[in-house]
Amino acid sequence: MRDVWNKFFVIEGLDGAGTTTQLHAVSALYQAEGRPIFATCEPTDGLIGSLVRRALRKEICLSPFQMALLYAADRDEHVREMSVRLKQGATVISDRYLFSSLAYQSVELPYAFVASLNDGFPLPSVVFFIDTPVEECLRRIEIRGRKKELFEIQSFLEKVKRNYELSFEGLPADSTLVRVDGMLPIDAISEQITRFLRTRNCLSE
Repeated sequence: MRDVWNKFFVIEGLDGAGTTTQLHAVSALYQAEGRPIFATCEPTDGLIGSLVRRALRKEICLSPFQMALLYAADRDEHVREMSVRLKQGATVISDRYLFSSLAYQSVELPYAFVASLNDGFPLPSVVFFIDTPVEECLRRIEIRGRKKELFEIQSFLEKVKRNYELSFEGLPADSTLVRVDGMLPIDAISEQITRFLRTRNCLSE
């Protein structure tokens, strides 16, 4: 049984689901209440994470195998940093974690292989999954007006969505999945996440 970090929360969703927006919203709430918070994301801004981001922007070409290894290596560094923050008393919230690897890298690689690369990492106590239709995610990506990244293709994201569901089946009893309707307004999604955090005594009433 893997460790579950009680003050570690993760926000997951397809590209365009709004995970980064919600990370900023939750972080702002903690800061407003004077609670120590470490808001972070994957890929990280570290050396390995930066290489992954270059591949996502199609600046360099890496094989699916190389991408899976780099994501796991970046996560290893990330876990070390998050562990330090947790020991200092902060709550840690990450925009994406190993569930993204299971969902995305397993489209082109065997699920069991990707799972084995991530088997040693601790799990969050709560996973907030912003459940958004693929078509809506792609519409939002188009509105951004930037060049599409590596995985932002409908056929690919449909497979990613199925893999997300598979990844959640492996959650232990002490790690909770909170599914949020991604079609709700941004403030309504934030309110659902906030309400749940209050039930965990992570935020004040």
